[in-house]
Amino acid sequence: MFALAAAVGLVLAAQTVVPLHVERGPRGAPRLGIDVTVGNRPVRLMLSTSTSGMRVLAGALAPGAAERTGTMADGAFASGLVLHGEQARVQLALPGTVGPASTLVELIDSLSCVDQRHDCPAANGRPPEIFGALFAGMFGIGNVDPPAGACCQNPLNALEAYRPRYIVHAALDAPSLTLDPGDAALQRFTMIDVTGAQTPVGCVRFAGGVTSKVCGEMLFDTGTPYLTVVTTGAIIPTPLPPGTTASLTVGTWSHTYAIGPDAQLHLVMRRGPQNRIVVGLAALQSVDLFYDLPTERIGLRSLDAGVAPAAKHPPPIPVLHGRWSCSSSEWPYTKYDFAFSADGTGKRSAHGERAGGAGTDRFTYFQLDDSDLVTKMRGSAWSRMRFAVHDDALDLQDAGYWHESHWTAYPGEETYRCSRALVTSSQL
Repeated sequence: MFALAAAVGLVLAAQTVVPLHVERGPRGAPRLGIDVTVGNRPVRLMLSTSTSGMRVLAGALAPGAAERTGTMADGAFASGLVLHGEQARVQLALPGTVGPASTLVELIDSLSCVDQRHDCPAANGRPPEIFGALFAGMFGIGNVDPPAGACCQNPLNALEAYRPRYIVHAALDAPSLTLDPGDAALQRFTMIDVTGAQTPVGCVRFAGGVTSKVCGEMLFDTGTPYLTVVTTGAIIPTPLPPGTTASLTVGTWSHTYAIGPDAQLHLVMRRGPQNRIVVGLAALQSVDLFYDLPTERIGLRSLDAGVAPAAKHPPPIPVLHGRWSCSSSEWPYTKYDFAFSADGTGKRSAHGERAGGAGTDRFTYFQLDDSDLVTKMRGSAWSRMRFAVHDDALDLQDAGYWHESHWTAYPGEETYRCSRALVTSSQL
């Protein structure tokens, strides 16, 4: 492109900052949008750093704004959503940029679900967030382009008045896309070579309440809200104990986050055929991305110092140590004994109508905050309980269980009223 620019005497434009917009779906998860003028009509598309190419609903464009090529351009997503469309050439412009510019896009005529995923975002004719509900499509600016001849290339490559390098500032208070930043901006980033591999290889290390490390491809994705770790190894039980940190490392760059039940950064972890770390929008609140396409490099810049690496697991709650005799609001004719040991383990014994044949359950526990504790019995989910100790009286109340990175309330809240049992430590 630079040789062509020199041959025709094209003057490169100055750095341009394009504002981004925050949109939230029915569940409240934020997504970044960018306003793109196609022909003479503006459309808002979701900004994606994990894909490349512009995909837009045909019905969102003005008549005659897209010149169809006759080449079909179908595609599928991991969610099971399938796009059916055609390659088309459009004239596009971004706010404040020199343009318009001509580029190929995928013009979407219809949506469906793959046969194995009848619950995909397009099921029952409902519009998906990205294609109809929140946005008119997707504006993919990832550094990995499809093979030659496939649809579609990074649309920023079409803006010939700008060198193909840009900064993505994903912080939700004032997100932006900076086109062709100056060389001075480059000095603030740690640059990572992605030649050949195209996706950098990095690691995430969990420390504190748990210790684990996963290394693999690291994808920076503004289109997902979470930090997602796919691993071929063991899955870390969630929720993570308070004080747990997650440290991302790529080359010489590293950033450490607080992570756990009440942290802003939620972890999604699952098994897969290969290790992969997806750094989503929540993690990108404290990291800027620099894409330098001509030199095949990605730059990373921490916007804050992060948090200190976690130390030891916080000790269990001393005021609970010992055995308690309890009654339940849900099972008034059943008596319970709760025992909390100093090593973070405990047991619950039931005597009465609900005891059945196996009246004792063992669990682990730790303190979540001043008034909450978290327990986990073998084979069950993490449960959250509110506690209050008054001299030799203890109140416990169910406060939900951990499911898919969130605390979920029980249909009813069981409460326990307890008094301290005077026993020796050998009886616990």
